[in-house]
Amino acid sequence: MPENPMRILPRPTNRRVRKMMTQIGFLFSIILMLTSCYTTTFYLDTDRLRVAHDGEASHASTVLSTVDLDDPTQLRPLCPSGISKLEMEQTLTDGLLHYFTLGFYSTQTTRVWCKRRHQ
Repeated sequence: MPENPMRILPRPTNRRVRKMMTQIGFLFSIILMLTSCYTTTFYLDTDRLRVAHDGEASHASTVLSTVDLDDPTQLRPLCPSGISKLEMEQTLTDGLLHYFTLGFYSTQTTRVWCKRRHQ
């Protein structure tokens, strides 16, 4: 039987298809893991903001971040004069943990900068 002259690429084999699907799956996993990092920052009063944060707390939740495993972090004892800046972050490690547990366990870190009293 003569070969089709319009066919430029070789006919894919099962091995080639499996390899291509594995590569696509690996690429998709890498993209998903890299996009799971985030930082959210709230600036409240930054007139006397220091470079280093005054406090840090970790928070864990489960079932797609809907059920908290930890009690809410009390910020008033940490910053009696109020909060100047609040930053919530999910690092690559947190994202990997969330990804490999299929969303059943998720952690994030909260950092606070306290207001400075005018002297």
